[in-house]
Amino acid sequence: MNKIIKGSIAGAAGIALLLGGAGTFALWNDSRTVGAGTITAGNLALDNQSGSWTNDVTGAAIGDVANYKIVPGNRLKYTGSVHLLADGHDLTAELTATESGIVSTIPDALVTFDASSGNSAVVNESGNTNVFVVTPGNGATDTLVNFTITVAFNPNSTTGKNGTVNLGSVGLQLKQTTNGNLVAPTP
Repeated sequence: MNKIIKGSIAGAAGIALLLGGAGTFALWNDSRTVGAGTITAGNLALDNQSGSWTNDVTGAAIGDVANYKIVPGNRLKYTGSVHLLADGHDLTAELTATESGIVSTIPDALVTFDASSGNSAVVNESGNTNVFVVTPGNGATDTLVNFTITVAFNPNSTTGKNGTVNLGSVGLQLKQTTNGNLVAPTP
């Protein structure tokens, strides 16, 4: 029996050595870094520039619009410039005027907004009043923005005398309209 016990102990020790008692299992592995590059986000920005007023009927420049007395039949036009940046693949946006800032006590006054760019591929009419479609261009572009105030001529009306049209809080908004997959984003 002694031989059986000694043989069993020797066999168990041999199995333990084979299973790693005197060494370890080696599993193959490897690692690498992938040179996939750097992704850079685009930009959508709007920077206000200067502008001036003219009498759109006569073409005469208006030095200080606060001292100009508008009358029925007049059409005054503010022409300013904004620096517009739409930089990004598959980027589209809308340029709109925020009309909620217009305060008028002249009932017959109509204010309209217009925008145009030297690069017609960047700013285009959308078909909606006061909304212009912006698509990516090569860097920034200067965009002309116009606000036109028309006071209708109505010989039978006396409303609006000594009234005002305050455009001091009118703003421009540049807002992305699609995500990179050309799907309208969810609000």
